[in-house]
Amino acid sequence: MKRFLIAIVGLMQAMAISAGGSTHSDYHFTHIKSANGLPHQQVETMAFDGMGRLWIGTRNGLACYDGYSFTTYYHDPGDSTSLSHNFVIKLLVDSRNDLWVGTEKGVCRYR
Repeated sequence: MKRFLIAIVGLMQAMAISAGGSTHSDYHFTHIKSANGLPHQQVETMAFDGMGRLWIGTRNGLACYDGYSFTTYYHDPGDSTSLSHNFVIKLLVDSRNDLWVGTEKGVCRYR
């Protein structure tokens, strides 16, 4: 995760410089933690959907972040429409804005 954040910072700096001279000091970062609603500190994958929401796949569930709060999703053995497993490996948003969730126990689609 630390390497990912460093890469994002570097990308933002390059974009800011090419966009007209803004510097990295113009940006402020917020650290999102489990205390804020993230299901697990270890993030495996992320994807934005067509509505601008950030989907975050972790080792213990899926979170949807709208910029203000989290909605979390977990595997529920009694619910066949829940995630197939809490360990989310990969996320993909397709052209119909469906979210595909790859877990340790298979693939799920969220509409």
